[in-house]
This record gives sequence, C-alpha cells and structure tokens, in this order.
Amino acid sequence: MLCANRPEPLEDTLAHEMVHAYDYLRFKVDFANNNLRHAACTEIRASSLSGECRFWREFWKRSQWKVTYQHQECVKRRATISVSKRPNCKDDVEAAKVVNEVWDSCFADTRPFDEIYK
Repeated sequence: MLCANRPEPLEDTLAHEMVHAYDYLRFKVDFANNNLRHAACTEIRASSLSGECRFWREFWKRSQWKVTYQHQECVKRRATISVSKRPNCKDDVEAAKVVNEVWDSCFADTRPFDEIYK
C-alpha cells in the first residue's frame, strides 16, 4: 500500500518499483540469492530512471544544493544505501565498492526508456 499527499512522490515510487520489475523479468535479476552486483545495478537504474533524483526534489526536499553532477551523486547515494541494507552486505564500504563496480554500465542503461526522466 502506498500513500501520498501529492502525486509526484507516488509516481516516483511506482516508477522505481516498475524498473525493478522490468529488471527482474528482462535480466533475471537474482534477488533470491542476494547477488549484490545485481542489486546495485537495479538500484542504480531505478533511482536514475524514476525521477526521484531530479534536481528540484534534491534541492528543496533533501537540501542537496550542488548543481553539477547532482543527479549522479543522488543515484550513487541511494543505491549504496539500498545495497548496504541487503543481508549479505558487510558494511557501507562494501556497498559503495559494488555500486562503483557496476556504475558505468548500469547508469548508462536507460531501457525501457529512451532517456532519463527529469
């Protein structure tokens, strides 16, 4: 169940979860065995493509006031937090390492969209 006072957070959450569903069906993401590389990739894609890291949301809601590379930093931060919560992830350092290992290919992958939603 999802609740929101405004449609934007609800839309972003649904888009985020739909990217996970797409990855699971299209790429056979291994959630069952806690594959951290798979988890990192799908979290990078979901955070990037859902709109949850758009500039104005970061600026007004999360007090992230950087102009350059703000989107990338938000995606990395959110993916690292998510991966660090996985049962087989030792700590934040391991989570950041795994996110960095898959970053280039996963951040560049916008499927099933043509571009990143802003």
